[in-house]
Amino acid sequence: MSMEIKFDDAAIMEAVRRAHASTIAEVTAKVAGEIHEDVEVLTETGVNDNGRPYGLVTIAEPHGLLLQAKHGYLTKAASAAGLTVRPYGGDE
Repeated sequence: MSMEIKFDDAAIMEAVRRAHASTIAEVTAKVAGEIHEDVEVLTETGVNDNGRPYGLVTIAEPHGLLLQAKHGYLTKAASAAGLTVRPYGGDE
């Protein structure tokens, strides 16, 4: 006799979001706090289109891309917060 099990993906992702929302917010704030104090940053947390929770840190300066390219502010801040930094390869 075989049994079929169906998972409610939306409910599972909601449970993951609830369980980790405060951790994601804390890590996002920690990364933002590692960036040079003279650089304006914005933070955002939420749930993406796939239902995955995320934390986003943005350099809110007209020359933000230059600062990242030249000094690696975001990369260094993420590494200092204990995160592994790697190129984004899209949803795999």
